[in-house]
Amino acid sequence: MEILSHINKRVKQRPEISLPMLDLWRIYTESTSSTIVRNFCVVYIEMAFERLLREEKGSIAPDLLINISNVPEQHQGIILRLVVKVIGECNAHKVDDAAASKYQSISGSNDGLVFSDFCFQTILYQTPPQGIGCPAGLSVVQSERVTGKLPLKGDTLVSRKLGILNVIEAMQLAPEIVYPLYLAAASDSAENIPAEQKVDPAHSSLRVRLMGVFCRSIAAANAFPYTLQCIFGCIYGTFS
Repeated sequence: MEILSHINKRVKQRPEISLPMLDLWRIYTESTSSTIVRNFCVVYIEMAFERLLREEKGSIAPDLLINISNVPEQHQGIILRLVVKVIGECNAHKVDDAAASKYQSISGSNDGLVFSDFCFQTILYQTPPQGIGCPAGLSVVQSERVTGKLPLKGDTLVSRKLGILNVIEAMQLAPEIVYPLYLAAASDSAENIPAEQKVDPAHSSLRVRLMGVFCRSIAAANAFPYTLQCIFGCIYGTFS
């Protein structure tokens, strides 16, 4: 404990000092490691991961999901938050082939289900007013699992959600898994649109006419999830 305390004092306030991320992860995943060793490891894994270069994070993040379904729930939250944070930083615009292949490798497994469930909860997450309270659609436990008890805001939250959608697409998950996730994303209100760029919806008669046109279009019908968003917008929408 004294050694760890000494390391904390030396390292915690100096982010330029790197830590042996891969060695820590190897120790954490070894079957012979005790619970107390893993508890300490995950603390330093979180610290080490944050100190990696962006490219290293993007490469390692998918590997952290392997066997995530067998990790203690508290550790799951820490690891999943690390992965999704990197997804927001590295994959908000695209997922490169190497990362896509790694993420796709857990599709159809329990690891993929745990990850997709966390992604769904992140998509559902909205910043509470004044940063207090629990977002609609999530329990307090789920909300804290997504955020780590620190509310996500603005561009950070939007980037994570965009990155998640790109990664989920790359994973080629079963329709029954991605459908609720895409549906939640299509209804998301977290986009930061400047007031001067916001477009008011067309009047109801035009929306009804457009609805009829879209219903006859195969291309429009296949443009999921925008199809659902369009249908709800045409019928019930008051915002564009």
